Amino acid sequence: AKLLLTTLSLLLLTACRNENVQSNQADDEYIIESVTVETNTDSVEQYTEYQEFDEQRELILNEPLEVGAYTVKITNLDILEENGKRALRIRLNWINNSKETTSALSTIEFQAFQDKIEIVDRAHWDSIDLKQSYTNARPTGQIDGVEFAFIIEDISKPIELEMTANNSYNTSNNFKYFTTIDLNKLN
Repeated sequence: AKLLLTTLSLLLLTACRNENVQSNQADDEYIIESVTVETNTDSVEQYTEYQEFDEQRELILNEPLEVGAYTVKITNLDILEENGKRALRIRLNWINNSKETTSALSTIEFQAFQDKIEIVDRAHWDSIDLKQSYTNARPTGQIDGVEFAFIIEDISKPIELEMTANNSYNTSNNFKYFTTIDLNKLN
């Protein structure tokens, strides 16, 4: 029995040591993790877990929204300009309703689309205070003034903004919040 337990423990340690994790995304269905586990040199097993959203809800300015185990209230949307570039800045208040110490940056995720193409360039400018997004809060802690920003190429076209809980956090209320922003109204 001791030999069998030792063999199983070594097999488990080998599997854990050779683990690779990736994240991918498709339309309304998100891949949380794609894990490849090598149990020995002859076999490789692939496991993929998908995240589906329970419901899509409208993202409303100045309304408390439940995002996973967190409460988010977007307090302001504005356009910044620096070095000839423009950015959409999202300012929010964040409450940690979980049982873990964590940060807004670790727990919520924004995606912005213009002309159906994701905006991947984030603004990390002096005029954007990213410190609050990295700051950890213990359970029930609130951080005000968290900022995220996306660089905008064309201010004349609207942006579709989505907010979800970060894929690495299992959530009971798994909602995707969305809105369309007319950038001309923010100037």
